[in-house]
Amino acid sequence: MKRPIACLLLMVCLFNFTACWNPIGFILHPLGGDHGFQDQNVDPLKDKKKEETKKPVTQAEMDAFVDNAMATMSLEQKAGQLFLAICPEDNPDYYANEFQVGGYILQERDFASNILSETQDVIKTYRSHVKIPMIIAVEEEGGDVVQFSPYKAYFSSPFPSARELLSGGLEAVAEDAVSKAKIIKELGINVNLAPLCDVSAVGSELYDRAAGLDTEGTSSYVAEVVKSYQNNGIDAVLKYFPGYANNMISNQTLSTDTRSLQELEAVDIPIYTAGIDAGARCIMMSHLIVPSLDKNKPVSLSKAAYTYVRQTMGFQGVLITQDLEIEGILTRYNYHRDKIAIDAILAGADMVVT
Repeated sequence: MKRPIACLLLMVCLFNFTACWNPIGFILHPLGGDHGFQDQNVDPLKDKKKEETKKPVTQAEMDAFVDNAMATMSLEQKAGQLFLAICPEDNPDYYANEFQVGGYILQERDFASNILSETQDVIKTYRSHVKIPMIIAVEEEGGDVVQFSPYKAYFSSPFPSARELLSGGLEAVAEDAVSKAKIIKELGINVNLAPLCDVSAVGSELYDRAAGLDTEGTSSYVAEVVKSYQNNGIDAVLKYFPGYANNMISNQTLSTDTRSLQELEAVDIPIYTAGIDAGARCIMMSHLIVPSLDKNKPVSLSKAAYTYVRQTMGFQGVLITQDLEIEGILTRYNYHRDKIAIDAILAGADMVVT
């Protein structure tokens, strides 16, 4: 968590001209569970009957909550809300309290030595330090990207990959997504950084993580996952816009996708549209350089790319960056972490992942 502190302090100045920023709405919308209005220290599954009869949160209630919360926050706390941070190994409680971060992303190390109830308690403690309901996220795709399911304290076996699931059809996909959502929610997590929305050819870097289908098939897969998550109180994140396809997703360098916008709109972007139509409220912007959107900047830092998603696609949800700490981004910008984070926010990101 030490790595974003400099950015965090510099972000304070941005609030003179970012009044429209509102990631709080991400966790207050009635879809996916009104996490922002429930007691953060109450197990959401403890009283299922009460939860089922609870009235949906109205837009007016959400607006009032956001307005009141923003009015009582210092500039530093508002800056902290811009960060969806990798949960620090050291002193996570201190950083949650001191910087009022918008959220933590839990990794495998955060689950390895705990049983389920201990992890629930840790998450409740993080949330007890913050004034604004905290996003707790995990990246539990299945297959090679799993954080908690390899440990029998949480689940009987690791969740399978998308391609493994699809051998059983969309019914198997839905069943798996519901199982994921239920255990994720039971842990106290409210966001899963999935599904992957890529059309990747055999042999490409992301093929083993992707559905392995064409645009139509991948769209159906993504929509099924999103609906299953949202219907069970977990927010999905569509990633990595506009899709790495057969390009390299490396932590060391930034890849360039030379395809035309027409090609992207024919193959990749319809998958995101299907996810949005299914109820997804968050998109992760990739570090891919796409000259048909922006000749100079990666998508995660490109105003043109964010504008395309907002205006051309009509998406009104939350836009977050891919991890800004990867080597490819850092070397390209000479390790100026403050500038990278600020550029992402000015480009249109609601939250930065770091």
